[in-house]
Amino acid sequence: MRNLTRVAVLCLCIHALFCISFSQVQSPVDLGKRVLTWNEAVDKWIAEFPGKPAPDFEFTQSSGDHYRLTDLGDRLILLDFWASWCWVCIEDIPKLKKVRDDYAGRIVLIGINHDVKNAWTQDSLATFVKKTGLTWPQVLDAERPLLTDKYGTKFYPSYIVVRSGRIIACHWKIDEIRSILDQELKRQ
Repeated sequence: MRNLTRVAVLCLCIHALFCISFSQVQSPVDLGKRVLTWNEAVDKWIAEFPGKPAPDFEFTQSSGDHYRLTDLGDRLILLDFWASWCWVCIEDIPKLKKVRDDYAGRIVLIGINHDVKNAWTQDSLATFVKKTGLTWPQVLDAERPLLTDKYGTKFYPSYIVVRSGRIIACHWKIDEIRSILDQELKRQ
């Protein structure tokens, strides 16, 4: 019984630390010459990547057809970097389904799964996709160098908007990304 209590307390502590990391608390997240707060790290990432080239990668459509990101030309693309252990990512699935439906035919939505540490395989990803009803292409980010490294994603979820081979915007809130998609679609 004593061990069970210790495990429960440890789980609560880990959960509390995880929740704090996603809050607006100014907690350190990046080591360097100066420690950045969570908000500073996010703001830096959001400001740093727009305008940079979008690293190319291959993905498979549900039809089985293989594509490269560069094959999509000037289409508006939303990359969703996520992981199964990220509770915010899981909570955003209904919002992503709404984005898929609301922007059908106007954007390409591609999920990039980062469950490498959990030793996920294509079969693990396929099982999760079927269970959750994700109908857009999903890429298992398992080949080195990782796409998460190429795109500079350090937290999940991370949403990146791409057009014509360039990163247009980055954010970790899907509602902010919807506003960006609306602005970009008005420019067409």
